[in-house]
Amino acid sequence: STIKMVGIGDSITCGYPYEPALSWLNMAANQFNIEYKNSGINGDTTGGMLNRFQSDVIRYKPSHVIIMGGTNDAYAGIVVQQVISNIHDMVELALKNTIIPIIGLPIPCNDVMEEKLLGQYREEIRQYTKDRNVEIIDFHKAMVDDSGLKIKEGMHCDGVHPNRCGYEVMVGPAVQVIVNELINSRVHAYYWDEDLSCTITTLKVLSEIFHCELHPQVIEAAYGLNAGRYGSQCGLVEGALMFIGVYAQKKGVEPQGITKLGHEFSSGFQAEFGSVLCKELRSQGFTPENPPHLCESISKRAVAFTAKFISKEIIA
Repeated sequence: STIKMVGIGDSITCGYPYEPALSWLNMAANQFNIEYKNSGINGDTTGGMLNRFQSDVIRYKPSHVIIMGGTNDAYAGIVVQQVISNIHDMVELALKNTIIPIIGLPIPCNDVMEEKLLGQYREEIRQYTKDRNVEIIDFHKAMVDDSGLKIKEGMHCDGVHPNRCGYEVMVGPAVQVIVNELINSRVHAYYWDEDLSCTITTLKVLSEIFHCELHPQVIEAAYGLNAGRYGSQCGLVEGALMFIGVYAQKKGVEPQGITKLGHEFSSGFQAEFGSVLCKELRSQGFTPENPPHLCESISKRAVAFTAKFISKEIIA
C-alpha cells in the first residue's frame, strides 16, 4: 500500500457514542486496502491534538493525516486565532515529516453560541487551506440542514454527535478525498516504482477503487496495447474502456449497454481533454529525455475522470 493514514481528532473522529469501528474514518478507510489508525479522543481540543501530534501521528509514520477538531474548542470558547494556530502548527509538523495533511471541516452543532464560533472556525480554515493548498474534507456541507445552522434531522443523537446514519453520511466526502489521494499515490508508484504503462496503471488503480479483481489475462492483454506511441488511441482511454467493459459486465450490464457506455465515455473524454489520441494529447512524442511517465499529471486527471464516470453511469 502507498497510503498509510492517521485520523486525529475528538469524539466525532473516534465515533462516539459508538465504537471506533462505526466511525466515519474506520468505515471510509476499510473500503480500501490501506493502513490506518484512529487517533480520535473524546473531549479533545485542537490544543490537545497538537500536544499529542508527535506520539499519535508522527511516531506512526503515516503518508497522510486527517486533522479534524474544533467542536470542543467552541464549547470552551477558544478564540478563532488560537484554533487556527493549532491547526497551522499541526500542518507544519506534518509537512516537516513528509506527511500529507488533510483537514476535515467540523460538522454543525445545534447549540447556537457554539455553532456561531464553529462557523468562524470553518471560515478561517477554508481560507487557510486555500492559502496553503491543503486538501479539505467538507463534512459540514454533508451534515448541515437547509437553515445552514444545525445538523440535518435524523443524523444526530444529541445535537452534537452523529448517529449511525450521520457517520455513514460522513463516509461519502471522506471517501472522495481518499480516492483522490489514492489515485495520486498509486499512479506515481505504478509509473516510477514499477515502470508500468498508462494502460495497465489505469486498470490497476480503477480495480482498487471499485474492488474489482482483474483476471491475469486482462493485464496480459493490456501489455499488447502499447500502440499509443504510434499516435493511435491514448492508453489512458484504452485502459479505461477495458475496465468499463469488465466492471459493467460484472454489474450485469448487457453487451449492447457496455458498447453504449464505451461510446459515452469516449465522447466525454474527448470533451474534457480535447482528444482521445495519444499524438494529440502528447504532441511532444516519446524520447529517452521525454519518457512515457511524464504523462503522470494528465494520467491522474484521466483516472479521476474515469472513476467519476463509472460512479455516475454504472453504480448510481
